[in-house]
Amino acid sequence: MPRRGPVVGPMSAELTAILHRHAALREHHDPAFAAHVARLRGWQARRLYARHADVAERARATPLLRYFAESFFRDLDLGELTGDPDAAGARLGRLLPDSRMLRDALAFATLTRELDEAVAERLAPDREIVAAAYVRAYREVGGLDDRRRQCGLAGDLAADLEGIARRRWAHMGFKLARGPAHAAGMGRLYDRIAAGFDALRRLPDAAGAHRAVQRMLADERECIDRLLG
Repeated sequence: MPRRGPVVGPMSAELTAILHRHAALREHHDPAFAAHVARLRGWQARRLYARHADVAERARATPLLRYFAESFFRDLDLGELTGDPDAAGARLGRLLPDSRMLRDALAFATLTRELDEAVAERLAPDREIVAAAYVRAYREVGGLDDRRRQCGLAGDLAADLEGIARRRWAHMGFKLARGPAHAAGMGRLYDRIAAGFDALRRLPDAAGAHRAVQRMLADERECIDRLLG
């Protein structure tokens, strides 16, 4: 009897397409380029944190800013999922069949890395990254629509995390998925999203943090339009 492939529903299909894009990134196959992109991501994360630190501190939302800067603009590792994107997408879809949050997290991480690679290819790997060279490379890449989408996905992900963190039953459901997620080979991704919940639940002023996130996103959109519009 022929072996059946993974059952793919609408969410699984979306996740699988995103994972195929992530698996195709050059950094997975070129160690020297991967090190160059990692330096760029570290530089961007530090700049992002410094640019928004005052807004986050006033809203007592610094842990949330740190979470986004470190988790998605720097060191998110999806290697456990990209070895076999078809199987991983099917597993993710079965485990969390209605998870817009998961889709948004993967889409944001993947688009961010695609844009990072495009910028890195225009920066000399043997030179220190400076603002003037970065802005020049950023403008050469262009992609105004992609940058706006990146910003929109960041906002969607923040809203997803906030919505689930506020609903006790939803947060409990996510916690119950920890064992199956690790067993299915998605432990690193699950733990990274869980860290976002923890950062949100520790905030003393959820409403103030929400306003701070909206302010930071507005500042990012303004910067994008100024550089590329």
